[in-house]
Amino acid sequence: MDPITHALTGALVVRAKPRWVLREDLLSPFARTVTVALAAAFPDIDYVLFWRDPYQFITHWHRGLSHSLVMVPFWSILLGIVFASASGQFAQWKAFSRWCALGLVCHIAADVVTIYGARVFAPIGDYSAALNLSFDVDPWIGLIVGIGLVGSYYYPVVARWGLMLVIAFLLTKVLIQRSALAVVEKAVQAHGVMDYKFYAIPQPISPFHWKLVVEGNDNYKIAYVDLLKSDVQDSSFWLSAYKSKHSLAWDTVSRFGETIDDRAIAKNIWNHAEFAGFRRFAKLPVVYRIDRDTDGICVWFTDLRHILPGLPPPFRYGMCGSGGQDKWQLYRIRRFTENIRQPIS
Repeated sequence: MDPITHALTGALVVRAKPRWVLREDLLSPFARTVTVALAAAFPDIDYVLFWRDPYQFITHWHRGLSHSLVMVPFWSILLGIVFASASGQFAQWKAFSRWCALGLVCHIAADVVTIYGARVFAPIGDYSAALNLSFDVDPWIGLIVGIGLVGSYYYPVVARWGLMLVIAFLLTKVLIQRSALAVVEKAVQAHGVMDYKFYAIPQPISPFHWKLVVEGNDNYKIAYVDLLKSDVQDSSFWLSAYKSKHSLAWDTVSRFGETIDDRAIAKNIWNHAEFAGFRRFAKLPVVYRIDRDTDGICVWFTDLRHILPGLPPPFRYGMCGSGGQDKWQLYRIRRFTENIRQPIS
């Protein structure tokens, strides 16, 4: 989720007055709300590390220590002391810490429902919990939370209604996800494919838009479905990529390239020791493209989870070089560009 949605969600939760954290303390309702909102936004402070090293950021740092349930006691005490000192109420640092813990848990829970997930046991484990119910940015959750928060200042009970509506929305997404999985499973069985894995990846804009992926040995079959669309409906712009479940347009994408030469060099880069971080990050890796020029060859990989129709992928990492295993350098293609390379030191 985006930081604004995280902060608003934290504020909504505290406005709903959860009984499991309510205790007698000297903090005002305003102080509690601001504390939880700021704490709920805090874990995304790891974004500052992107500017230091984008590669290490996505492969090791992002949604790690700052998003860990194991680290919640440490972060909540640290933030509690900071907020208590800043407000001139240092004696109440324990109360601030308790509300900070609530905000941190809200943030982690919200990220777990996304496709990116969160490493909830860092630093003792690298398991990334991801329920794949939401794209990394979900405008519907943000809208529900925002309306609930504004309404709660006029009618306090609206905060609880808003929180329950968010939970109901996510539970509905579970049912929608199962419907999308049923569509891809039926399509796979109709083609007689035996050895396969399949996925339904949520898309932004509509909760009924899903990317369907069938994973084979060295290729993927990809289709975009709109579970509400009938055969006669059509959409404009990039939404036209989302078809009715009765008229899916399947594309086949090779994981390592189309030709024998491309596959050989792509597999060499994929297994390169310095590319281990991206191997761990990418759940559905695929060659983005292979560039050949007078300076040598660049092999770029991306992750199918984060690709949207008609838009350049946000994560495009690879290696450039001209020869043996020890002559390759890590690079990334900068976001929102097609050809600007940035070396990874």
